[in-house]
Amino acid sequence: MKMGKTKLPDRPKPPNLEQIVADLQRAEDDDMVFQTDKVPEDQGFSFSTMKSPSGGTNLLDLSASTLDSQISLASNDNTSLGQNENDTFTQEMEKSYNQVKRLIKLHSIIKMEPVELNSKLTKLETLGEDITDSILDLRQAAESITKT
Repeated sequence: MKMGKTKLPDRPKPPNLEQIVADLQRAEDDDMVFQTDKVPEDQGFSFSTMKSPSGGTNLLDLSASTLDSQISLASNDNTSLGQNENDTFTQEMEKSYNQVKRLIKLHSIIKMEPVELNSKLTKLETLGEDITDSILDLRQAAESITKT
């Protein structure tokens, strides 16, 4: 009996930023992925005043500045840091949020780079033409001086 190699199917490509944003916008209020009700409130990271209509807190409803302020409050609460296992959950949540925030910022910067690079290229090409014209003018001036 001959055993052949089985080829596994290719992995799907990871979603791009637009697909991720579209998924986030389509998420329902009760989507467990975006709920923070499971975050223990005894460690300083509390969304208790910010509830969605379904009763839970939806991270999509919160602005980046609100999340930043809540995260900074949690990181400044030195009395509870390192005291129990829930701190690890908060720290990992903070780390993940900061990574996503940084990646989105980097993506927007990278997205603008081709426009900026094309602008710089156009300026350099214009400067190159100006330098070439100046060199030709200097050569003509030098030739006219040497002929006289």
